[in-house]
Amino acid sequence: MLTSLQPFDLDRATRLALRGAAISTGAIVGLVTLFLLLESLPALWSVGPLRFFTDERWLPARGVSGGFNLLPMLVGTSLLTLGALILAVPGGLVAALFCRFYAPAPVGRQMRRLIEILSGVPSVVYGLWGLVHLVPLINRWQPPGQSLLAGILVLALMILPTIALLSEAALKGVPRELWPEAPRWASTAGEWFVESRCRWRRRVLPRLWF
Repeated sequence: MLTSLQPFDLDRATRLALRGAAISTGAIVGLVTLFLLLESLPALWSVGPLRFFTDERWLPARGVSGGFNLLPMLVGTSLLTLGALILAVPGGLVAALFCRFYAPAPVGRQMRRLIEILSGVPSVVYGLWGLVHLVPLINRWQPPGQSLLAGILVLALMILPTIALLSEAALKGVPRELWPEAPRWASTAGEWFVESRCRWRRRVLPRLWF
């Protein structure tokens, strides 16, 4: 049946199917958001938005007389995300640069495969590993083990492979003439390092994001 269709008709059918899938996905997300808002409006009206920041504790099981302080959760989530990004973004970028430009071809291929395997590990596995191995280790070093540091380390390890793969894919699109090379006037390794770092910062790295 598909072979009898003209190329124009096949392209149009594919475009319509993809458009329908995109619309369906957006509609599902919108319906879920609408459902959550409708179900939470009674609680929001009865409690009030200010209590989410002014109550002394989080104890919603007692109803309106309980506590609804979300501020510690928001601050903890923000610090967790910021700390994980501070660790994972430089590490992922360095891994991508090493695989793309500095590692020998066999080493780069094996390292890239390892990163791809790590990126496919489910997040629950990272969380279980952190709970079983990392939390007791941190607890022996500086109690308590279930701390912000443990969450930052687990989340950084979780997102680092994805950042490395995305950075490595972006580096493939950087034109070859922008790659840093040893300048002719660099007579020492220190001068070459300074010049290469400036070229990475001014020419190559901006191409990763724009």
